[in-house]
Amino acid sequence: MEQVAGQSRRELWHEPGLVAVLWLLLLFTLGSSAMIGWGLQNVPQGVGLLLLAVLLYVVPGLALLKLWPDNALTWPERLAFAVGISIGLPPLLLQTAYLVGLPWSRWITWAYVLIALGVLLAPYRRNPRQRLAAMTLSPAISSHALLLGGLLSVALLTRLFVIRDLPVGLWGDSYHHTMIAQLLVENRGLFSSWEPYAPLVTFTYHYGFHANAAFLHWFSGISIPKSVLYVGQLINFAALTSAYLLTARLTKSRQAGLWAVALTAFANTMPAYYVNWGRYTQLTGQVALPAVVICWMALLEHARLSKGRLALAVIVTASLMLTHYIVTIFAALFVGVYVLALLLRTPTWPTLRSVVPRSILGAGLALIVAAPWLWNTLGGNLTRNVSGFVTQSVSQERISTISALESIVPNYVNPAILVLAALGFGLALARRNWRIGLCLAWSVLLILVVVPYVFGLPGAGVIAAFTSYIALYISVIPLAAYVLGLLAERLSAWRPFVGALVGIGALVAVSVWGVRWQEQLIDTQFQLFTPADERAMEWIRESTPPDARFLVNMFPAYGDSLVVGSDGGWWIPLLTHRQTTLPPITYGSERAATTGYAKQINSFAKSLRDDPLPSDEGIALCREAGIRYIYSGAHSEQIDKFDVEKLRESPALNVVYEEEGVVIFEILP
Repeated sequence: MEQVAGQSRRELWHEPGLVAVLWLLLLFTLGSSAMIGWGLQNVPQGVGLLLLAVLLYVVPGLALLKLWPDNALTWPERLAFAVGISIGLPPLLLQTAYLVGLPWSRWITWAYVLIALGVLLAPYRRNPRQRLAAMTLSPAISSHALLLGGLLSVALLTRLFVIRDLPVGLWGDSYHHTMIAQLLVENRGLFSSWEPYAPLVTFTYHYGFHANAAFLHWFSGISIPKSVLYVGQLINFAALTSAYLLTARLTKSRQAGLWAVALTAFANTMPAYYVNWGRYTQLTGQVALPAVVICWMALLEHARLSKGRLALAVIVTASLMLTHYIVTIFAALFVGVYVLALLLRTPTWPTLRSVVPRSILGAGLALIVAAPWLWNTLGGNLTRNVSGFVTQSVSQERISTISALESIVPNYVNPAILVLAALGFGLALARRNWRIGLCLAWSVLLILVVVPYVFGLPGAGVIAAFTSYIALYISVIPLAAYVLGLLAERLSAWRPFVGALVGIGALVAVSVWGVRWQEQLIDTQFQLFTPADERAMEWIRESTPPDARFLVNMFPAYGDSLVVGSDGGWWIPLLTHRQTTLPPITYGSERAATTGYAKQINSFAKSLRDDPLPSDEGIALCREAGIRYIYSGAHSEQIDKFDVEKLRESPALNVVYEEEGVVIFEILP
């Protein structure tokens, strides 16, 4: 009977086409027909984008993994590891190019990819048979790889489907992300001046995501707004491979890694929901984070200090420092806990003599590599803003708002996943699996770092509760996947055919359920820039003089310290090269060409709130500021929106454009 069951299971696994067809039928019949149809219509574009992504965000990492001194990684782990390494290389390369005075370009990007391919394909000098065997795919693709590939394929299709109709990224962050990527391309690398888009003269923002978007543009010719969208969703997809890598390495279970992908891709709101905020810079750091963690685990645990492990740890850590400052802190929290666990498990002099010097050496070298950029950050207002929270010169009300803790469920972590994570920690204790158990300590630290005053430390508000909460999936899901992975392994050992059937069925069911709610993931309240705004930009380019200046909808944010846009008018400088009254939100962290620039922006906005248009005082303010046009966008849920009907009645204004909710007024002389 067991032989028959085993044979049935093998037959089931040897029919991947049948499983794939049934999977697609379920997706099609249970509400995903539009996505499947769209995917079939765009197969060439999808395959092309995937090929570009592999060459840019997999091949370089695989080439660097030749530094890895052993073959302990499975192929799925190796590929996931390569992704985490690859997305950290563009910011590091741009820093290096800037230091040596090399302008980056399309041809250098192609050379970078070709060199990576050459290194990857070149034979090893040491132990060539053993190393080449490790780098060669097995002719028989495992059932695990097929199922993992199926989950990733469905997830990638879903993430591309939800952005199919978007002209640019969503919400406020996407504007300055797109502008930074555009400036990297126009300046052929790192820059200081934000002209012609804003009168800012420093650039201190973490730029890992923007560098990756610029690399895709250089490599493919895709426009920067579209590159930002594509790279953002590709990185959202890469969060799944990172979840697999971290979970599989901490649990030593491929099944747990498989469930980590399923839970991250389809069961939890985060990180899929990031698309609504354009929160891609943080997500880029979080994709690189597991690679950093794995490198440090290997560096600290092995008996012999390997130059290859040390080099990789330094490269990925320095890359993360350039990619996202706060995510670097998140990584440091785990590494710190890991070091403490190693010392507590074996509190001996050899352990202390090994772990502590390696930690200091790795961190010190990474800081040296990233030092030029970190020194550059001192030139802007970023350090001033951070010190404001430390010294409490920022209003206590704003600090309290930023660091206020709220419920984790259901917006940040699915309740079922949280329950499974609690069970996973108990299971880790029972089985003495201390590595996966550290995820609980990491989760707690991710919350406590928001409220350092619990330990009597300053700095509340430096890391917002929101920033930590949306990252909790990284540390919570591995614990939940640990439980499900162990159940799958036990069931397969007891009844192989039943285990295979239940395992496939459960994973497919989770993916089908996840696709259904993710198809409606885009929330229109976050779409500041609509297709109607895109058409209005074309009219502005064709029908207004190059020196035209626009007034756009705006409202105070961040404790009234900044003014931000509330519709597509915010994008006018970037897409039309006309000026507006509102710079990108980074005017609060960068220095301007004129003293008091930020105060001028905020003061002008406050004056208009006190004397709203179309009052005579408001019109006079606009004329004094050199404003010729007023732009009211199509976004339906604006804050402090212009009263368009009252503007129509003003004899000082004339409607010069009106289409699909976008209205442009000209201020008459």
